[in-house]
Amino acid sequence: MRGSERFHGWLYLPRRTRGALLLVPGLHYLGPADARLDRFLAILADAGILAFCPFLPEFRRLRVGPSLVPDTGVAWETFLALPELPRGLRP
Repeated sequence: MRGSERFHGWLYLPRRTRGALLLVPGLHYLGPADARLDRFLAILADAGILAFCPFLPEFRRLRVGPSLVPDTGVAWETFLALPELPRGLRP
């Protein structure tokens, strides 16, 4: 993804998608790589939720800066464009 700078996210795919969620991690330098958040997202996928969690640059630096909102918007647009997201499913 390209926002204020390039960043990526982790996608958790269920066997059968029943819902979808963009989860924006809190202020943690590991972002989605935090073991607790990773486990939570895996549990959501096991329950049928397609989950996407971005590594937002400002949060990884433990800051709330001006690029946070636009970068979250980029993550949202990326999430909506995922080919894995079933058409007609509203997150």
